[in-house]
This record gives sequence, structure tokens and C-alpha cells, in this order.
Amino acid sequence: MAEKIGYYLVDLEVSTGLIGAPILHLKLGVNAVTGIVQGTGEITQPLPPPHGSAYIPQISGVILHTGFGEDTMLVALQGEYLHTNPPSMVVYPVRVTAALAVDASWTGTAVITNGNHTCNDCKVTVERGTAARTVARQEYPVSSN
Repeated sequence: MAEKIGYYLVDLEVSTGLIGAPILHLKLGVNAVTGIVQGTGEITQPLPPPHGSAYIPQISGVILHTGFGEDTMLVALQGEYLHTNPPSMVVYPVRVTAALAVDASWTGTAVITNGNHTCNDCKVTVERGTAARTVARQEYPVSSN
């Protein structure tokens, strides 16, 4: 008997779908066995404020499975980025959290908190031109000792 172990990458876009609203882009690595998720993110917004983008160098979280009927993955993510507030040029960390409810193809809904701002009813989709990609999938024999 062999136990499957896999690690795959998924690129996601999380947004409200409104023109000019912020969009959270996620590049995540998923350990299928432990449910641990790690990666990076970027918040982009074409209209002020805050116009531009904020890079999130480290995002981490965990996946839980509902196990009811069609399996839904509940993904809890957190990270932070540094923000500069002109004209004082004071730099401070801004915490970002995301709670996703997605299916096996990584589409679903989310709630995002960016500092003091919360976006409800966001849509989660796989970034255009990408799909969940398996990086390493190996089978290891389980010893019966």
C-alpha cells in the first residue's frame, strides 16, 4: 500500500468584480497532505486610493475540508505588507487576511480584510492562463512495523 504525497501550485484572483475595486492576486504552494499553504500576494487597484499595488512577500495559511456532500475547501490565509503614508513617510505594517470557500478547481467565494477595510462576497477564480499545477507527486511505501 502506498500513501500519496503531493505539492502543487495555484495562482488565484480574488475580487468583488466591481470596476476600480482592489484585486488580490495570490501565488500559492499547497501541501496536499498537511493542508499547509504558503506563497506571496499582491493587491492591485487601478483607481485611487491607494492607486497602484502592494506586494505581500509572505502569505501562509491552512486548508480544512468540509467533507459534506461535494467537498468544499475552507482556506484561511494571512500575511502583511509595509505601507508608507505620504507626506510623513512613516512606514507601518498592514495585515491582510482572506477566508476562502472553494471547490476542487479553486473557484468559490471569499472575504478579504486589508487593514481596516473588509470586502465581502468576493469571487475566487484561477488566474487566466494558469491552472493548479502539480510540482511533485511521489508515492512512498508505508511500512507495517
